[in-house]
Amino acid sequence: MIREIYVSGCEYKRAEARLLGYREVCQHPCEVGPLRSGDVIVIDLDRVLFGDRYAAAEKAAEAVAAGLTVGIHLNDADDPVLGDLPTCPTVYVGKSHYEVLAMIRQGRGLGDLKSAA
Repeated sequence: MIREIYVSGCEYKRAEARLLGYREVCQHPCEVGPLRSGDVIVIDLDRVLFGDRYAAAEKAAEAVAAGLTVGIHLNDADDPVLGDLPTCPTVYVGKSHYEVLAMIRQGRGLGDLKSAA
């Protein structure tokens, strides 16, 4: 079973993620359990709980190393916390959650997540 995981410190963004059909919604990257083959993780890097952007970037790097699809939305796509993540073929970076979802859908299926359009 594919798990779609969303990480954001914003309660409104987490509520929206639940409506979109994410199976796991977290406030902080440390709440994400062990990653499994086929998981998709989307991170709201600007609103991670406690501003712990480096922990979020580390979780994204862990997912990339496992060959998983990673979506990251943030205001500044050139943010140095991202490091080399944007150059990875399984990483999608955009300014909004919906922009990232659209990019991921073009690259691969997202299970039961509802259409962002």
